[in-house]
Amino acid sequence: FGDYIDDIYVGSIAGGDLASVTIKNCTNHGNIDVDLKEARENSRVVVCGISTGGTEVFNCQNYGNINIYSEAKNIGASGISSYVNQIAYCSNYGDINVNMTAGGDLMEMTCGGISPNFVGYHHKIISCFNKGEIVINVTGESDEYVISGGGIVGKYLDSDDELEIGINNGYNTGNVTINCSSGNSYAGGIIGLVPDNENEPVVNVRSCY
Repeated sequence: FGDYIDDIYVGSIAGGDLASVTIKNCTNHGNIDVDLKEARENSRVVVCGISTGGTEVFNCQNYGNINIYSEAKNIGASGISSYVNQIAYCSNYGDINVNMTAGGDLMEMTCGGISPNFVGYHHKIISCFNKGEIVINVTGESDEYVISGGGIVGKYLDSDDELEIGINNGYNTGNVTINCSSGNSYAGGIIGLVPDNENEPVVNVRSCY
């Protein structure tokens, strides 16, 4: 995401810039409401139903809804986790609603039922599913923003290294809706956006629907 003034991490089980943490057999039933309408524009905001990082998230379920109101320029949201090497046997039933105010410089929003994005090294999502609805509303005008929403993963981020990403034996039944009047928006039932550049990731999606 680049350099930011503030980093804001919110998770029902664990929030923060997590590294060597394994989360297993956890369930969340509480809603997460994040109101950052007064946040500084350079803030990076990550909100997840279970955790905002770690090495592995295993057999976890989220039933709580996530509601975000923010003027921050960079937001990642998901039902399960973010920045995790492997997510396995996890499910999201909660809805994700994001309301952003656009304007000014480049802004990015990535939202996924299981994870907002994958970046930088080998990642896998195994036997996970999403049944929650994803709705992203953007008000204001800007040609510089990129909005991506996916039933499983919002966006595959590029890497300088050879990157193999696997989504195996997963499914999504939740609608993905993006409402915006300008900029670039991408939505998909499994993946919202795979960047088209010289460092294209190797994308393996198998037995998904």
